[in-house]
Amino acid sequence: MSHNAWRDADLDEIERLRARAKARKVHLLGELGPADKGGRPKRRAYRKSSDRIFQSERQVKDACQDVMEAHPFVALWWRQNTGAMRLGPRFIKFSFKGASDLMGQAINGRFMAVEAKATGKEANDDQAAFLTNVAAHKGYAICVDDAGKLLRWLNGLQNSANHAQNSEIPGLAGAGEAQL
Repeated sequence: MSHNAWRDADLDEIERLRARAKARKVHLLGELGPADKGGRPKRRAYRKSSDRIFQSERQVKDACQDVMEAHPFVALWWRQNTGAMRLGPRFIKFSFKGASDLMGQAINGRFMAVEAKATGKEANDDQAAFLTNVAAHKGYAICVDDAGKLLRWLNGLQNSANHAQNSEIPGLAGAGEAQL
């Protein structure tokens, strides 16, 4: 199955999350709002299912923020700004090298790190090292190039957590595995 965020298999789940997000006044998957310039790419009338619609990193990040906001497995999340700027005579750095775009906490208390990339791109060495470090310390870490991949991953984590809770297995399946 293609990693395309707009696959029909994801549409029902996305519609369910869109309804939850609308109640929270969030634009799920980058739908155009009055102040938005980006938005969800349009589907072509005729295309192969293996074709992927290119999304910029900003579009992927915006869609991932909406998924994180609406998904029930995510207890809290924040966008981690990185970069630097000169402010008068001072030089200010934001965050650290390799920090993920989105960070948060799952409902089971584990740390989450999500690195968003443009379609077809991968995490650089510093970002991959950070994700590996998060996973090595029993956190959840993933690098995604579309929001559908994040949605499927969160659903899998939630199902693993429910299975572990119901079968009284200590720990959770999938914890500590970085998906780069």
